[in-house]
Amino acid sequence: MAQPFLDHLIILIPHSALLSPPSWLSSAFHLYPGGTHADGRTANTLVLFPDGTYLELIAFLPHVTPDSRVQHRWGREREGHFVDYALSIAAGSGPGSSPEDRFARVRARVAEGSRSVAYSAPSAGGRTQEDGTDIRWAISFASAADGVKALTPGELPFWCLDRTPRDLRVPYGEPGNVKHPSGAKGVAAVDVTVASEEARDVYGFIQGAEGRDAGNGKKAWDLAVPEGSASELRVGVDAGVAEGKEKIKLTILTERGTEPRTIGGELAEGVELWIELKPEA
Repeated sequence: MAQPFLDHLIILIPHSALLSPPSWLSSAFHLYPGGTHADGRTANTLVLFPDGTYLELIAFLPHVTPDSRVQHRWGREREGHFVDYALSIAAGSGPGSSPEDRFARVRARVAEGSRSVAYSAPSAGGRTQEDGTDIRWAISFASAADGVKALTPGELPFWCLDRTPRDLRVPYGEPGNVKHPSGAKGVAAVDVTVASEEARDVYGFIQGAEGRDAGNGKKAWDLAVPEGSASELRVGVDAGVAEGKEKIKLTILTERGTEPRTIGGELAEGVELWIELKPEA
């Protein structure tokens, strides 16, 4: 069975911080230039890691009206937080083994196992680079069944399925793109809080296995990354996340010999972000 892997995590930040990142952020990470999304409402900057995962720093553009913003998936989310994350799945070598073919089997497992959650059929996305290179992918989001309390972004991963080579979308093979002053190497752990046991059960259907006991009422799974050792995915339940509590926390793996620490600070007045750094053992 082809294992899903962690693709990227999304941090919503003020547009001012996207234009002029605070020193604590730029002194810890190499910031890879992004661009404006096709809908014209958001722009991004990336932090690419050697393990092939990345952070997407995303901001709403100043011209976006409140009415337009709230219609966006992340428009109701608070700035200064991880608001969502994506999984993907690699292509195989034979027929019927494209990322979307393989995702269809994951989608079927979720549909068979859960009466409350389903993933949408993948919808096309993409962009064209300045040099004319087309980059194409497909996206799928989870939604709750009729009569079930709606999911909030970040409780369950969405899927980003490449239709063109992934390294066009995520150029982590260039050493200069992934060399960070903090020694960041990739993702050590992702902690997710969901609002219900039913939502947590979906993780078992995605992974194709029951989670192990991680203490404090959490279940854990090994979560593959594109390169190197797996990260750990830990999922807990707290009904309060539906009322705006933080859903996603990240621990970044750093080079052996670095110090364990928490980095972060202000992104704008009243908006802060904090990230844990954990040295490689």
